[in-house]
Amino acid sequence: MKKIALLLTLAMILSVAVVYSQEPQKVVDNSMLGRRIKIVLNRISDDVLGCYQKELNANPELNGTIKLKVTIDTNGGASAIEIIEDSLHNKSLNACIIKIFADRTWPQNGESVYFEYTYNFMPAAKE
Repeated sequence: MKKIALLLTLAMILSVAVVYSQEPQKVVDNSMLGRRIKIVLNRISDDVLGCYQKELNANPELNGTIKLKVTIDTNGGASAIEIIEDSLHNKSLNACIIKIFADRTWPQNGESVYFEYTYNFMPAAKE
């Protein structure tokens, strides 16, 4: 009986070690967590648009795509924010967007996860 308890305890310790050493899992868009992340993205959209508008004032032709990969830690913090695609090549815009994502608290999931999100920027049509 003691051997069984010892083996179960050892198995539990090993499984915990495996869980913590795993890479972050990608969030599925239509999952509950994916929907909660979309709510946060909607809430910060005006701030991100403000970053773009500031740079657009300096460069009226600025347009293109920025794709982010955001890793969320177990406490809801953005532990890593990477720009994985960038056709605008505007360091100020990138830094502004990264700051917004870094300052935000994200939904917690009990494990480290990541999501990717693409912004397509283009100036409004002139009338």
